[in-house]
Amino acid sequence: MRKLLVSTLAVVGFATVAVAQESVLVFDIRNNTVGNQSIATPLGVFANGQNVGQVACNGGRLGDGQVLRIMPTHAGNALHTGTKFPNFDADANSATGDLNLWLVVKEDTNNAPACVGDVISSVGVDFNVTSPGAPKNVIGSMAWTWSAAVTWNGTANGVYAGGNNGNYTGAKAVDVPVNATPAYDTTGGAVPGGGEVVGLPDNNAYRVGALRVTGGARNCTFAAGYTAASTYTIKMAVNNLLITRTCSNASVDAGELVAMGYGDPSGASLCGSPGEAPAVNGSTSGATSAAPDAVVIVAEKGDFNNNGNVTGADNGGFGNAQVAGAAITQNQLYLGEFNGNATVTGADNGGYGNAQNNTAVCP
Repeated sequence: MRKLLVSTLAVVGFATVAVAQESVLVFDIRNNTVGNQSIATPLGVFANGQNVGQVACNGGRLGDGQVLRIMPTHAGNALHTGTKFPNFDADANSATGDLNLWLVVKEDTNNAPACVGDVISSVGVDFNVTSPGAPKNVIGSMAWTWSAAVTWNGTANGVYAGGNNGNYTGAKAVDVPVNATPAYDTTGGAVPGGGEVVGLPDNNAYRVGALRVTGGARNCTFAAGYTAASTYTIKMAVNNLLITRTCSNASVDAGELVAMGYGDPSGASLCGSPGEAPAVNGSTSGATSAAPDAVVIVAEKGDFNNNGNVTGADNGGFGNAQVAGAAITQNQLYLGEFNGNATVTGADNGGYGNAQNNTAVCP
């Protein structure tokens, strides 16, 4: 009963107490733990551009990991299994991966009186998927999970519509920061400047949850342009729970302004920090990011020439990845790394050879 009451209050009431603020919601494939997943001290490859033709804008930190590469699922062999890079979800399955959603809460400087004792009181977000015109490898499923970084009074994980162009809707979390005194109790909530250190451009952020994406069955109709036909973009949108902030004083405004993403990870430029412009109004249900906020590429490991299979025609690209050194790109590292050590060397020859030997086994 309490959860139902909390959710109802959030939908119908909190929009009236939201305050204008350029908060940021941004995806990143890393969860900021130590090693390869650190955002505060990133693995060098994240400073080399996340998509083909891109350069990094944030020095490899938050926002320079908005592109998720996963394998399709193989039914005839186990090529999608193992600890190949990135395996950030630690399940030894290269057909799955996480898009972690980070929330940056900034100070309110837009209102008079200024907001005091403020906290994010609701986050309601949908994830809208756009597929290529004639898809090859597809997204098999998506599932959202809220993290424990913020203490919410009620949450809902939402649902995946399914199908190749299915959207994910209904991810909702609400915080009613009330105690017995006139001031709000923000303990455990998402407050300005809070969260863990992720480094510039915004320094601190909360990892509020993760969207787990799984590649569908491998498509064996090989042709040039296969990778482009297996690439999906995701835009965030405000759902009917809204994205709101409450204050312990009388500060009131028309809506929480939320920048969704850093630039456009699907385009030639990533530049756009400290948040995509224009920001959307969190009090407007259906308000949608202007540009894609994440890219999902369902790509075969070892397929350097982008035709869907792995043959001798990919040897040149594999060789280039081996000698790229510190300049290696995320795309090269994903395609060429087979042994889980986040580098492409002669130690990956066996895995690459295995991919060639089994490429004809479909799906």
